Amino acid sequence: MRLSLDKNDRAYRGSIGIGATVYIDGEKAERVITADEESGELVVVQANDKGDVLVRNGEIQTETRRGKVVIVLPEGLEFLRDRK
Repeated sequence: MRLSLDKNDRAYRGSIGIGATVYIDGEKAERVITADEESGELVVVQANDKGDVLVRNGEIQTETRRGKVVIVLPEGLEFLRDRK
């Protein structure tokens, strides 16, 4: 399954993605923009040690991580797993 909060991504699901919990290599991921279980790719917003979002030239900075990605959907929305 792929889930994204990026409106330009084919897996954009709007506010549905806000309720999902995403794990990478068994650790809960924070500030997730896009998660893809099949490719093992996760795009997250970068933050400093204080948790402040990093912005450069007006652009929010992101980081791509790779590993075992698991998306846990909110109760009642599991049917989305079957949608392409």
